[in-house]
Amino acid sequence: MKNSGSDKSISLILRIALSVVIVCVGATFLHVFDIKNFFQSNTTKAYEGHVHTAVAEINSQVDALRKVTDAFETAMIEASLNEEINGIILREEEYNSGYSFYFLAENGVLVSSAENEYSGDMYNSLQRLNEYSFTNDYLCLPANVFFTDKASADSILGIKRVDRESGENAYLIVKRELSRTLNDNTFDYLNNMGCFMVIDQEGEVLASTSSYRDYFNNNTNVYDGLLQISTQNNKAYDQINDLKKDIFTKISCSSEFEDENGNETVVFGGTFLNTKDLYYLYYFNPAILTENVNPVTTRSFLICLFMVLIMIVLLFYVWINLNESNELIMKLAYTDDVTGGYNYNYFRRNASDILKNNKEIPYLLLRFDIMNFRYINESYGHDRADKVLKATINEFEKVFNPRKELCVRVNSDQFVAIVINNIEFEEKYMKYLKGISDEANEAQIRYPIRLKVGMYQIKKEDSNIDLMIDRANAARKSIDITANVLTATYSDNIISNMRKVDAIESEMENSLKKGEFKVYVQPKWDISKDEILGGEALVRWIKNDGTMFYPSDFIPIFESNGFIENLDFYMLEQLCIKMKDMRKNDNEYKFYPISVNQSRVLINNPDYVKNVEKILKRYDTDVSKIQLEITENLFFDQREKMVEVITQLKDLGLELAMDDFGSGYSSLNILKDVPFDILKIDKVFFDESFISEASTVILRKIFEMAQELSIDVICEGVETKDQVEMLKGFGCHAVQGYYYGKPMPVDEFVEKYCLMKAAGNK
Repeated sequence: MKNSGSDKSISLILRIALSVVIVCVGATFLHVFDIKNFFQSNTTKAYEGHVHTAVAEINSQVDALRKVTDAFETAMIEASLNEEINGIILREEEYNSGYSFYFLAENGVLVSSAENEYSGDMYNSLQRLNEYSFTNDYLCLPANVFFTDKASADSILGIKRVDRESGENAYLIVKRELSRTLNDNTFDYLNNMGCFMVIDQEGEVLASTSSYRDYFNNNTNVYDGLLQISTQNNKAYDQINDLKKDIFTKISCSSEFEDENGNETVVFGGTFLNTKDLYYLYYFNPAILTENVNPVTTRSFLICLFMVLIMIVLLFYVWINLNESNELIMKLAYTDDVTGGYNYNYFRRNASDILKNNKEIPYLLLRFDIMNFRYINESYGHDRADKVLKATINEFEKVFNPRKELCVRVNSDQFVAIVINNIEFEEKYMKYLKGISDEANEAQIRYPIRLKVGMYQIKKEDSNIDLMIDRANAARKSIDITANVLTATYSDNIISNMRKVDAIESEMENSLKKGEFKVYVQPKWDISKDEILGGEALVRWIKNDGTMFYPSDFIPIFESNGFIENLDFYMLEQLCIKMKDMRKNDNEYKFYPISVNQSRVLINNPDYVKNVEKILKRYDTDVSKIQLEITENLFFDQREKMVEVITQLKDLGLELAMDDFGSGYSSLNILKDVPFDILKIDKVFFDESFISEASTVILRKIFEMAQELSIDVICEGVETKDQVEMLKGFGCHAVQGYYYGKPMPVDEFVEKYCLMKAAGNK
């Protein structure tokens, strides 16, 4: 392989590698900041978790307060109505210490359980309570809503609404000090990291951890305190206002905050469960982040810097060894291990350059494969088959211009090439094909080498090499191998046809499993005795929704993709199953020989004869009632193989029919070598509109020859009485066609012709 462009490749690799190092150095510094942000985020999340734990503690106190309030209500209900209210309230010893109990009557008079606490007229507070929305007649509020004394500043109230006979509302009130909760271990931990505050809707601090005074200088309003320690610019004002809104509307929230020293920190906030006008804030000390994150950031920076240094050393090592290893890299990347030529990766990389450098030259893109290469592989072995693949590349370089044209193997026996599209192309192609065949003969491969070629005419504006390959491949797939035309040029019609093919291929396997392929039988008729003598099994694809496809719609597709092999075995098996069912009551049926078509794909299967034998034995089939039809043009491609296979089928006791006799160029030659039992002559050979004096002589001689060779003759496509009379004049006795019967479902055929009662009526 040539190593053109090697120096350019080395230079390009070095430039890329150096660029990578530069990018890595820059990325290292950026990565340090990412690491810092990562640890800041995770540290902040850890402290946020402690805040949520602290909030849960207070929520549990709120819940406990409700339970005490409910107990207080129960005590009231159980008391005698004549008992003084004060007497009931003063039963404080029934409850845990730390709670204070009150009764707010409908006239606004507040009665306290403790003589040293406030008692008196609370009419204004009563009116305010009446305006609140209670949930199940219960509400939790900060104590400063009603109590202005300092002792109540850090307390919360549990309030239970009580219906009175007067129709007015009275309230049972239980007060609990928040400071009892804020002194536990969770709050002590938060106190070391910042400060935790319980506030009302105006931002007034109701209770806080002891560190509050260190950060906010005992400012009683937390929002004023935050503004005081901030940068006091518009951004700070916006942050504080957003925080106010979020606390009122969200269960929990957080806001990034920049203090007067430019340090970033976080403020957490939110509401408590089942409370009104009661909120919390936690101010996170920015110094904590610096103390925890900076050491990690420093270590990360040093690690990244060390990795960059290692990369630079490795780059230097690669640069030293690159010249020696470049040839090996190119070989591994762009050499096909079977042919020794370039591979598909090389083609996709360089084909576009060839087209760009030769814009004035018309080009064709070819996508081709070797016909029936699997047969060559199986019959002659991988080593000799690989010689054909190598010849496909070697002969291309001999015939075409390697500097301006290129051919590579894609996979298996698939190839792609770009060639100059001029008047010499066809001559070069034939020379190329002959060269491959000669190489195959030298390897003692007697199988004819033929290529199935899809072509795409490259336009000047074309630039997408993958799209060109796909279009050439679409043309290749559109080739109907039964038509013996093995080249096709891409067109829009091909795409339309491919969509139809794709639709059929997407359903074929599932349809076979569901039994949507049906056996139809067309009768064969003895015109001398005017009676049935057998039938031919034909396939119809009838979907469960009633849609029918005729063989011409799908057989060529199945022959191309190999699915015909499954279908042909399926048809033979279904026919054997039907015959087995008929034998259960064989006294009711008369059996006639039924023929089944066998495709060219089956013949290439090395296990074909064994599979036929297995099906026949599995259903204990009478081989005298099964005939296999093989088309004549198969012998043109695979004469030696066909003779071998047919001999093996004859050994099984099967009758064999040559279909389409006379359509090829070696019919008589075949009869010399192959022991056929039946010849089937196509309608075109004796059609009244085409028949001539020469045709008449030939037909008569065919019948005479067949009679002398003890071979039966059947004429297909008989549709008129005139054709019947004409064939009688030639000495023909057996025909098949619409004149005597169209193909019909196998059950209908059996009922019409095979039942003894029906047969007796003929």
